Amino acid sequence: MMIDVMNLPDWKTSNAGTRIRAALWLASEIGEGGVFTKARLREAFPGVEQIDRRMRDLRKDDWVFSTYAQERSLAVDELRLVKIGGPVWEVGYRSTTTRTVSDRERRDTLARDNFACVFCGIGAGQTYSADPAHSGQLSVTWCGSAGPAGRYVTSCKLCRNPLDGADSSNDAFDAAARLDPAESQVLAQWIAAGYRTPQKLDKAWTLVRLLSKAQRDDLLHRLEPIT
Repeated sequence: MMIDVMNLPDWKTSNAGTRIRAALWLASEIGEGGVFTKARLREAFPGVEQIDRRMRDLRKDDWVFSTYAQERSLAVDELRLVKIGGPVWEVGYRSTTTRTVSDRERRDTLARDNFACVFCGIGAGQTYSADPAHSGQLSVTWCGSAGPAGRYVTSCKLCRNPLDGADSSNDAFDAAARLDPAESQVLAQWIAAGYRTPQKLDKAWTLVRLLSKAQRDDLLHRLEPIT
């Protein structure tokens, strides 16, 4: 969105709410395509509680942000302002689209995304291999027009809100080098798409997780001759 920065209200002196002031700061200080950190945002609004949440609320008005989870060129504490959405600072501005996820949209999105986070692939209740103290908490969230597979996507709590100071995993190239050709091709597809596309094995595992223990034991027995 083209913004006339010179004619924007001053975010420092504006009497508007925190969400609007955050939008003004982003539009005037960062700009579309610009990169910033949560620390810089907090420094701009000292003493303001939940400034991160007020910024995320802008997604409901088509503001689009990307993080390390979606854009690996970013550091883990960085965000990119991909798109400036609705001009929430304008007098009389009203959001044109309702962002409440209906039950059907939630069900359809979860099914489409194989009941797993589209960014890291974790399923509900599964433990993170790099962080065993946490398990996957999935929700369907608004991702704007830049969403990888539609306006709503399934994401886990850690991918929605990356932890500040998390390990940047600088050995990504080494890990990729250890993949076989077929795995490398899949990884390349994920990188190009910007999110993790479910594989047939993921789909099978998702369905297995829905079985009772007796059913899983029966399936395991059937698979034993194959393995």
